[in-house]
Amino acid sequence: MTTAPPVERLFKARGGNRVIFTCLDPEILVEGPAGTGKTRAILEMIHRILIECPKVRAAFVRKFQKDLPRSVIHTFENDVEPFNQGVRFFGGNDHEPAAYNYPNGSKILLGGMDDPAKFLSTQFDIIYVNEATEIDEGEWKTLKSRLRNFKIREQQLIGDCNPSYAKHWLNRRCMPTYDEAGVLIPPLTTRITTTHRDNPVYYDDEGNLTEQGQAYVEENLGTLTGPEREAFYLGVWRGVQNAIYPHFDRALH
Repeated sequence: MTTAPPVERLFKARGGNRVIFTCLDPEILVEGPAGTGKTRAILEMIHRILIECPKVRAAFVRKFQKDLPRSVIHTFENDVEPFNQGVRFFGGNDHEPAAYNYPNGSKILLGGMDDPAKFLSTQFDIIYVNEATEIDEGEWKTLKSRLRNFKIREQQLIGDCNPSYAKHWLNRRCMPTYDEAGVLIPPLTTRITTTHRDNPVYYDDEGNLTEQGQAYVEENLGTLTGPEREAFYLGVWRGVQNAIYPHFDRALH
């Protein structure tokens, strides 16, 4: 079977997004405000691995599979452009989930935790959970248990998200703890933080706002208030669970 020739595409990974390509830890959370380019960077990294390594099995997952097309799939097909490198899409049927099939036998399955049996009956090398704060910790552990394909050395569970409330299980999973003897226990999940400056669409190489950055980061996200400002503009884990009301301001309430 022949492999499609590589296609040179313009993609700059910097800051936290660059770390994604070198971190080999088994659990990774890539967090940051809206628009830092974290989803694009994760997809580029996974695509590069599958292009280079045969018979690797990966999965793109969301809480609800219906949300994949307007988020992950859109970015993957329009920015990563896998079809230009010989990748073919299979729409799925009653027996098999939808998937991207690579010329070298590698594969990306698409699934949602609303119907996990459809895609979790197999084993994987990499599982990527988009908007990982939507799933619960039990689902995260279930996904990790499916990492046993071993076509590459590192078996990884990767999630990305905008920050949620401070005591969210995923945020706590990224924090060190102490046992009864006071011995430090490292975090279960490695945190990679991204910022708007990591996205070359919004900041140039000198660290200056681009025209698009001014419009989106400052004039759009910068005008948000309350918990939306903290999560999408500042990228901080807010302290109040379910604080979703637009009028809520931690400084006042």
